[in-house]
Amino acid sequence: LDSNENVSCWGRNGNGQIGNGQTGTAACGTSGHKCKDIPTATNDLGSDVISLSFGHQHACGLLDTGAVKCWGRNNAGQLGTSGGDKDTPQTINLGSGRTATSIYAGGHYSCAILDDTSVKCWGHNGQGQLGIGSNVNTNTPTTINTLGSGRTAVSLATAMSTVCALLDDGSVKCWGDDEHGVSQREKKEREKETSFLSVSLTLSLSKSALNAHTHTMHKKRFNKSEVSREILILYINLAAKKREFCFSE
Repeated sequence: LDSNENVSCWGRNGNGQIGNGQTGTAACGTSGHKCKDIPTATNDLGSDVISLSFGHQHACGLLDTGAVKCWGRNNAGQLGTSGGDKDTPQTINLGSGRTATSIYAGGHYSCAILDDTSVKCWGHNGQGQLGIGSNVNTNTPTTINTLGSGRTAVSLATAMSTVCALLDDGSVKCWGDDEHGVSQREKKEREKETSFLSVSLTLSLSKSALNAHTHTMHKKRFNKSEVSREILILYINLAAKKREFCFSE
């Protein structure tokens, strides 16, 4: 995202994740490939882009109008539309009169906090990461279950199949895949479809989220007032695998 609020991306492009109107299944470096090894302009999104978010093979942009557009892989509805992959930005229908204030993308799903403080998610839901009370995929942005009486989300952090929310009272709730204890429950309770799990502000992450060959635990303690969007993104997104990159000046 450059100083003129334009987007450039580079890397693999087998699912249209660069958003430049091209896609190709040929391996990078072979004849007919569509990979880009230099920053390449994404097609015009129609207005200034103020933030970007990236999933496994898709990307979303938040415009200065509050509109959201996504592009790339669409195997589970993560672009908020039907059909296959899209190599150009697609407008997300957030609901009548609704706009987004922030956007987030995980493995094969996307979420947004809206202007009315509600949270909507869409895409892959095999581990309950959409937080909508089921594990069924949907390409329709759907309001998540309640975060608690009177509670609203200030920010989200999205990993491959897990979401955590920082709430307005400083507490944290998580839902989705619990394979590495990210949601701090027993492995037998990995897939949380309907309930959100309150997380102690003593945060811990297993390095198994980063490396399947080690189980050494790293712990860091925070005062409640120190929990912030940056902390959540750092700790939760360590588990997310990113395959495409965009730059910020």
